[in-house]
Amino acid sequence: MVNGLLTGEIQVGWSGIPNVMTLIEGGKLRAYCISILQRSPSVPTIPTCDELGLKGFDIATVMGLHAPAGAPPKVVARLQAEAAKTMREHAMAARMKQLGMVMEENGTANYQKFMLDDLERYAVAVRKLNLQTN
Repeated sequence: MVNGLLTGEIQVGWSGIPNVMTLIEGGKLRAYCISILQRSPSVPTIPTCDELGLKGFDIATVMGLHAPAGAPPKVVARLQAEAAKTMREHAMAARMKQLGMVMEENGTANYQKFMLDDLERYAVAVRKLNLQTN
């Protein structure tokens, strides 16, 4: 998609900030809006889609760690603690900011809610479009 934008084969595309940040900063691509409800700290001059009139438009790229169902709570807690510790290290935090990523302090509850909400959002689209598997 990015190559298509750069060559003019396509005029509009959608990508995560890390994939196109250098191209935006270098003036090779122009960002119209970002797809989350708050402006990104790494690109605060780019408005949100919501600000431009697409009210409630919120399609985030979210990453999280997963463990097998039924993993012991102590193991899950340890994984969470170690991951959070790593994410707060100066070099990691700086790199995340550079890539337009933000770590949530209440990550577990928010991530679980995000996953459930996202599954339902796409399930609604599948039902509405009557998509079927082959």
